[in-house]
Amino acid sequence: MCNLTGEYEGIFGSISKIFINENVLHPEYVPKKYPHRRDHLLELGNVMKNFLINEKALPVKVVLLGPPGTGKTMVARKFGEVIRDINKTRRGLHRPVDFVIINCFIFKSPFSIYREIARGLGLSIPRRGFSKEEVLKLIVNRLESQNKALILALDEADFLTRGQKVEVFYDLARLVEVYYKRPPRISLIFIMRNPLSILNLDGAIKSTLFHYVIKFKPYRKAEIIDILWARIEEGAMYPSAVDDVIMDMIGELVGHDKGGNGDARMALEILFMAGKRAERLGRNAVTPEDVRESFSMVTPFPRNLLEYLEDHEILLLLALVRLLKSNEFVNWVTTGALEDMYVEICDEYGIDPRGHTMVWEYIQRMKDMGILKATPTSRGKGRTTEISLPGVPLNVLENELLRILRQRFLKKVK
Repeated sequence: MCNLTGEYEGIFGSISKIFINENVLHPEYVPKKYPHRRDHLLELGNVMKNFLINEKALPVKVVLLGPPGTGKTMVARKFGEVIRDINKTRRGLHRPVDFVIINCFIFKSPFSIYREIARGLGLSIPRRGFSKEEVLKLIVNRLESQNKALILALDEADFLTRGQKVEVFYDLARLVEVYYKRPPRISLIFIMRNPLSILNLDGAIKSTLFHYVIKFKPYRKAEIIDILWARIEEGAMYPSAVDDVIMDMIGELVGHDKGGNGDARMALEILFMAGKRAERLGRNAVTPEDVRESFSMVTPFPRNLLEYLEDHEILLLLALVRLLKSNEFVNWVTTGALEDMYVEICDEYGIDPRGHTMVWEYIQRMKDMGILKATPTSRGKGRTTEISLPGVPLNVLENELLRILRQRFLKKVK
């Protein structure tokens, strides 16, 4: 075991009170549980089934289509795990099947893509000395000599639809057609973000390569929360390090139905960064401010919006910041508590506060601008509205608000 002493002692910190296995939160990790994407995996398996069990079945070409972070690559990798498990028993397969996935953003040239495919089949191809046609022929010969089939997944395939890289589609079309007069050996999965990318290709390629599309929608808030808790259950973090408040905050920020982009990768990144911040500060649990700080690093808060707020909106926002800072484990306040603090701050500045109706209008306007969240809810005997700032670090926002107030009122706040 490595023993760090002397000047290096403490650089790597003590044993984490937050994380058990950080890798479980990384984008490349293939989870054991995949909430809200099981149907997509089953659909992909159903599309590929005939190719796997029927030696004379035609090659399959399928597109996994959806915005970033919607589970496309995860489903493809999970399918690859299934293929590898089935290969061990050969149950139902008429021949062994290799699964290779290539990221077309990382491997940018046609030759590097083909070289990586060959490497996935166990071939060693040097960087120089072979043409792309020779590499493709080696791939074909490899499959023939070992009597294998190949399911090839091209991730980030959008990057192949422009410029010289489009020739990859033509090469793959020819490669698949080689087997039409003999037992087919290659099926294709294209993982794409933008449906318009397909329109950049000519009609012959579209008709040859894009037979079936499985669509992935952005995740909703509840789905994001399920994904995060599933990673906790798989051992990413100690269950005591997070709670429903933290998960709800991230779901609110990222969930597509709440105005977010529905990107599960972003949600996992926010949770990871929030955990790292809590760890760095020596705590054993993530706080709402950790989430705010982490989100602001992923999606910086547009400070210029504050300049367009009226004076009383600035004062109301400052009241919200102070209330949230007074209890670090609280993520929201009621409109009643917010109004009371707003009145106190107006008194500090010697300004007459506005009435309830105007305060409510300020809240709605700042909600429409995306500065704060206002969520009606039923608590106790009546209804109220929860006001929160899930995506803005409180210290940063407070300093900016005080700066604006000093400029507008020429008054230094203690």
